[in-house]
Amino acid sequence: MSWDKRFVDPIAAPGRKPLVTLRDAATYITKLPKAEHDAEEWQAAMQALLLVVEHGGPPRCARIGIIRALNRGYVRELNTSRKELARNQ
Repeated sequence: MSWDKRFVDPIAAPGRKPLVTLRDAATYITKLPKAEHDAEEWQAAMQALLLVVEHGGPPRCARIGIIRALNRGYVRELNTSRKELARNQ
């Protein structure tokens, strides 16, 4: 598969235009600061990109890896107010 293969949906990346192709994603990862680039999530995302390009895997696998890496460190908080509202009705 080509590095120019497009994602079905572009990936929003902070501080830059969306990542449209596999090449865009690889370039984004390689330009990250070393400490961030070396993070486990970014290494996994790069491995997914390489597997897609070298072995013809589905681009959505690379997309998932990149989105997971972009969201690393984000902790989703449970909004209990909705559950409490449902119980009180």
